[in-house]
Amino acid sequence: MLGAGRYQAGELLACGGLGEIWLGQDKQTGQEVVLKTMRPDRLEDAAAVVMFLDEAHHGQAVNHPAVVKTFGRIEGEVPAPGVIVQERVRGNSLAQLLSVGGPFETKRALKIMAQVARALRAVHSAGLVHRDVSTVNIIVDSLDQPKLIDFGIAVPIGAPSVTRDLTVPGNPDYLAPELTRGRPATPAADMYSLGIVLYEILTGTKPFTGSSREATATAHVIAPTPLPPAGLPSDLRSFISLLIAKEPERRPQNALAVARMFDIWSS
Repeated sequence: MLGAGRYQAGELLACGGLGEIWLGQDKQTGQEVVLKTMRPDRLEDAAAVVMFLDEAHHGQAVNHPAVVKTFGRIEGEVPAPGVIVQERVRGNSLAQLLSVGGPFETKRALKIMAQVARALRAVHSAGLVHRDVSTVNIIVDSLDQPKLIDFGIAVPIGAPSVTRDLTVPGNPDYLAPELTRGRPATPAADMYSLGIVLYEILTGTKPFTGSSREATATAHVIAPTPLPPAGLPSDLRSFISLLIAKEPERRPQNALAVARMFDIWSS
């Protein structure tokens, strides 16, 4: 499948719990792309197949320079749901950059996060909640331009946050409290994750941790919210506290307005 038609597969770049990511080439243009397929051992998992198809659909619905571009999906033979074709994103994740260089300088962090906030504005304008904003899913290139990736668990605004088997998808290190409580997904959940990412890249530490996924998710719900770093301007500290407020109604609701505030503090 991968070697047929317009796209030719190269090396395997990564293998996750759901799928495989291959380096590919568009034989018509010579452009490098990424080809995503489902792992063969997950093809009988109907929920996983739906998630894979949703990723292709939701990725195509969002168009922004700071969002990985999804070109489309090549149909596959049942039960395989085919191949998702995306742009090749070069760079390192925020998580990788943190592990090597430690916390970011404040203005650098804010400039990067302003672009991520604009990416989220595009996601929300498309009627979606990303639900997986994290330091792993933000790739930064050599010019510090970020790309938000991975629409694997994105859902329409207002969709249930709990699956049929009563699990809550998402990375517990960044999971908004209301999603753990089973409330519908709204843009405010992405604003919370954005604030957690900003806190982490400014301090080098995650504000909530636990001994398990469940304990970490619960900490977001019940543990006191830590104060932002004392060295930041007081108004910025207050703004970060609002972003990571446990009550979604208290958080800034407009991602573009958040981006513009970050612009001011990073100028």
